[in-house]
Amino acid sequence: MKVYDAASIRNVALVGHSGSGKTQLASAMLSDAGMVNRFGKVDEGTTVTDYDEEEINRKHTLSAGLAFAEWNKQKINIIDTPGMGNFFADARAALQVADAALIVVDAVAGVMVQTEKVWEAAAELGLPRLVVINRLDRERASLERSLASLHESCNRTIIPIQLPIGDEKSFKGIVDLIAQKAFIFQTDESGKFAEAPVPGDMTAAVEQAREALIEMVAENDEKLMETFFEAGTLTDDELLSGLRNATMNGKVFPLVCTSALLNVGVQPLLDAVLAYLPSPAERPMRVLDKAGAETTSAADEKKPAAAFVWKTIADPFAGRITMFRVASGALKADSGIHNKTRDVPERFGHLLLLQGKTQTSVPEIKAGDLGAVAKLKDTLTNDTLGDKTDPITFPAVKYPEPVLSYAIEPKSRGDEDKISTSMHRLEEEDPSIRYCRRHLRRLDSAAVRARGRKRHPGRADPRLPGRLSDGRFSRDRVRRLVSRRRFERALVQARGVARLQGRDDARAADDPRTDHERRGLLAVGLRGRSDGRSERPARTHRRHGHARRDDHHQGTGADGRNAHVRAAPDVGDRRARVLSHGVLALRRGARPPAVENHRRREGRARGCGSRRSLKADV
Repeated sequence: MKVYDAASIRNVALVGHSGSGKTQLASAMLSDAGMVNRFGKVDEGTTVTDYDEEEINRKHTLSAGLAFAEWNKQKINIIDTPGMGNFFADARAALQVADAALIVVDAVAGVMVQTEKVWEAAAELGLPRLVVINRLDRERASLERSLASLHESCNRTIIPIQLPIGDEKSFKGIVDLIAQKAFIFQTDESGKFAEAPVPGDMTAAVEQAREALIEMVAENDEKLMETFFEAGTLTDDELLSGLRNATMNGKVFPLVCTSALLNVGVQPLLDAVLAYLPSPAERPMRVLDKAGAETTSAADEKKPAAAFVWKTIADPFAGRITMFRVASGALKADSGIHNKTRDVPERFGHLLLLQGKTQTSVPEIKAGDLGAVAKLKDTLTNDTLGDKTDPITFPAVKYPEPVLSYAIEPKSRGDEDKISTSMHRLEEEDPSIRYCRRHLRRLDSAAVRARGRKRHPGRADPRLPGRLSDGRFSRDRVRRLVSRRRFERALVQARGVARLQGRDDARAADDPRTDHERRGLLAVGLRGRSDGRSERPARTHRRHGHARRDDHHQGTGADGRNAHVRAAPDVGDRRARVLSHGVLALRRGARPPAVENHRRREGRARGCGSRRSLKADV
């Protein structure tokens, strides 16, 4: 395998909404470049980047996959990313190590939620973008409608450099607006095509689209603007160079047309990647200096070696596989390097180039290239590898925070260690997952926090090993646990509020309550004014056989100071009423009968425990 330098490499990430055809497009690019023996299809489970069993069964990418294509003596590293929102973390990590993004849009659906998210993520990183309108062979596919949605949701400077020949099932080729040539493809998935003149019925549309392209390019370059005003147009060379500069600077975003399933328009896409997108030598990588300030570092082979770990794979046969990008210098096989993030030495064995799950050993990997290495001891995702004396580090990938929490329970005591090992391995692969072990009353379990509902073991998460997916998951237990913890946490917060120093003048102009006190009162479902009184009108309610006016109570906290207590909430809100009386009792230093009665009646059903557990908890 040839070792490429930075000027001969393109690092691109295929990003977009789920179902837009990213994996099929990557398969077509590899097939046309001659990197695989057969044209892989998602429906048949034969694509290069979707090799996991769950990905094949579900026909969706669940984890970012790396492949490479050699095209016109250049190397194109292709990162196929998931389009589902639950796995957006992998797309974010791929964009951080890529030099450009291929935004894949479904010609039928147009811009969707994840399309907007990946567009914003690429814009935040300052990446050049090439828009790919895919699946033009489908029913109701429309370039005009998709382009309108892109202008509305993404950017008005997205401009077509190709027009499709034929609509829907009759889509058979494209017209290059710069070269003003037509390319007619065979529809047998071979990718073979023939050049032809522009069809007569498309002459007017091609001229209009070319004029719009020239105006857009000239608008973003002062010299070309002067040339355009003098000559009224631009030559092909001026248009090509101006479009490349505008694309690399993020001012213009070219749009191309493809059908990945029919293998139509894929080879012109590969030409566009080389023509308009930057190489690592032309786009320095973002780094952090010794003081932690953000700066850039050029992909220079003469500099000390430095690499950023952007993904970790737990392979069942090869062990831990660390995927990295070399920012400067060169990494060589059978050599040592220092993990600057964890301040530990590491030893390289074989350096690998990944073609999906296929591994190719190489003697070295130069600056700007993507590679992998197996069996590093301490290195994980977001770590910096390099010379110990070099102060340069890399900013970590910003992973989304988990939004769901679930508890898992082993079938038997012997499964606890297996679950812990599997969960830690899963956490290494996906840093957006949090796993912790907690000893909870009445439920000794482990807590898992993840991005979406497809990641908890109760529904056989595709990212979990089989033995973990078999663990018992009781919705009833989790529901009881959550209600119990919420109830006890509210009482504890109320007790903290009761200990705060009271104010004699509750009607002072300034609000006497602190932020902590206000949060504690809101935690138990109460509302109040700045003077400590209830917003609800004073009322008389019956409790324990007598009537009283409960407009404003005043109790004594654990520290002997007075603290203002507001009226109880509506009688109909049982939970809030019980918590309110718990607040009153805690401030008086006694245990409220209401809480005890509540725990006797509904303790088992609600998970609130017994009288003894309440006393110990509170």
